[in-house]
Amino acid sequence: MLSIRNLQLVIALNRFRSFSRAAASLGVSQPSLTRSLKGLEDSLGVQLFDRPHVAPTVFGQILIDRGQAVIASFDDLTR
Repeated sequence: MLSIRNLQLVIALNRFRSFSRAAASLGVSQPSLTRSLKGLEDSLGVQLFDRPHVAPTVFGQILIDRGQAVIASFDDLTR
């Protein structure tokens, strides 16, 4: 299931291009981030990042592009 936290995870992975650095930026462990990404990919039925290079797939890029706007709107709403 897609959530704000999942969007933050995908955007952090895109930004850092590293599972360990993305996890650190979100305050979670690397295994937890990996499990969350796997669950999201299973839920959506698509691979979001090519591994081991941590590059977004076409589907991942769509989620990143649209997710950034959603997170910006969410941040405005919570302020």
